[in-house]
Amino acid sequence: MRLILHIGFHKTGTSAIQAFSVKNRGKLAKNGLLYPKAGASRPRFPSRSTSESGHRVLSDVLVSPTNLNSAQKLEAIIAEAGSYEEINTVILSSETFSAPRVKVSPAVAGVLKKYFSGITVLAYLRRQDVWAETFYKEILCWNGRKEKRDFKRFNDGFLGEWLDYSARLEVWERIFGKENITIKSYDDRENKNIIIDFFKAVGFDGIEQFEFPGVINPSLPNDLVPLLLETNKLNLDREQKSFITNLVFDELSKSDYKVKKKKIIPDELLQQYKDECGLKNVQLCERFGVIRNDVLCFGTNEFQANQDRPEVSLREAAVEEIRKKIHQLNAETLAKTNISHDRPDRGRVGVSCLLNESPMQTEIFVKYHLELGVSRIRLYMDNPDDPMAGFDYGDDCVEIIKCTAEFWQDKIGREPFNNGEKLSVCHQDGLNYLNTRDDIDWVINLDADELLFVAPGVVLQEYLRQLPKTVDQLVVMPLEAIFVSDDDANIFSARYFKVPRLGLPNELPAGRRLKDKILRRLVLKLEAFGAHRLARRMLLTLSGNVCTSLPWIQSDEALYQHYMPVLSQVMRDGFLAHREGRTFTR
Repeated sequence: MRLILHIGFHKTGTSAIQAFSVKNRGKLAKNGLLYPKAGASRPRFPSRSTSESGHRVLSDVLVSPTNLNSAQKLEAIIAEAGSYEEINTVILSSETFSAPRVKVSPAVAGVLKKYFSGITVLAYLRRQDVWAETFYKEILCWNGRKEKRDFKRFNDGFLGEWLDYSARLEVWERIFGKENITIKSYDDRENKNIIIDFFKAVGFDGIEQFEFPGVINPSLPNDLVPLLLETNKLNLDREQKSFITNLVFDELSKSDYKVKKKKIIPDELLQQYKDECGLKNVQLCERFGVIRNDVLCFGTNEFQANQDRPEVSLREAAVEEIRKKIHQLNAETLAKTNISHDRPDRGRVGVSCLLNESPMQTEIFVKYHLELGVSRIRLYMDNPDDPMAGFDYGDDCVEIIKCTAEFWQDKIGREPFNNGEKLSVCHQDGLNYLNTRDDIDWVINLDADELLFVAPGVVLQEYLRQLPKTVDQLVVMPLEAIFVSDDDANIFSARYFKVPRLGLPNELPAGRRLKDKILRRLVLKLEAFGAHRLARRMLLTLSGNVCTSLPWIQSDEALYQHYMPVLSQVMRDGFLAHREGRTFTR
């Protein structure tokens, strides 16, 4: 039995292929092709009502193929194949497989070969200028992300690693071998039917008589980009955003109003795509034997051809009705969360943390912050069986949340892809929960290796109460721990810290290494020194500008840029003590 790993890329008809495969699962199985239910999931709050099930939850099999969870998922697929008479091919499909953030393990090929006699990695590519425009519009519609940048800023800050197809395919070539990779050009496909083209690539020609789906995952019209940008600047949660995007696309499905396409990519960027990607695409096609490649290799002006085609959009009256609904939902959200900054107590702090540490470190983290005067601590136990989940902390202000399979299903409808997504979900959930409590004034997310620290003589609660009432965000600068040896068992045992650039002693220009002489008294030579790029923020709860739902969190900046504080103040007497975990040698 062979395996087809369909890895996308994004915006190359993947959703249509998946919808067809779900609709015709039984017929395909009778012809020896299994599109398994095991590992398939539909988004909890899809951006379009036509969204179907792909295998994105199996991304963790690619990342961590040797763990028990991955083995169970693969065995479930094999068991499903065994329930049919003659399955010779299993198709797993998700564009997430090829996303840059999914770091495919070199061990995955060996693991998959235990289950399958042959493996083919199948990818469709789309010319970068056309792809970038449609991908941008897709991300505007994502319900877990609030993209507010215009196209140029989005391109400059995000698209770089997505556009280098050759580099993205190198990891697959290295792991599975070039001979096991099939690359197709989406724009050069035969008959302009992605489903027929896909199954021919799989080796099955008999689908013309099968039941085909309608339009799946349509692209947003260019002239509605401002509407989605406006939506993303407001305080809608995932479910509300899903309602709006579905409303937009449902209205589009009924519209017969056509307009000339508005331009959203500057001419200089179009030329840049051609200059930077054209030759690389030619070389890629030669390397993988992509024969039909004229458009992919910038041989024709496909982008201009797309621009010249009129597109279905909405009349202004329909847009205004949707806009009214958007602002109505936003007003409802603010009505639930908007209270005055003028409150009797502004000194109560809530801490949220995802952890998977030793019992000693967990106990130190909790007891330290309780002694500091933190009012409530919400701990997310990455390991549901962590012995500290049942530990008596001697305080009912410590809440334990076990990150079980049921927890992840409730929050995102699946298992997280990686630790970054775990942090994202728990940070968002922790902030949202603490944000609604009437016994908490400030909330802060901490990592398990961080301690909120205030200078001697400073009482945290009193400091917070004395802040101007217009301040709703407090910047807590990081102090990076320096260890005398690199084998400290206790991450909180450091006595020396790098001092941040705040006009304080020993400040260092950003990005520079510490000089040996600065640490001469420690007898240390630093091979490298890492520090957080951004400080943590302590946020005033329930201020009128606090967003109740956060986007997919790529970094501290992506998390906090959505809070729009009235006034941010640096806490010069408060720091975040942090062990960076770098290697130091004597």
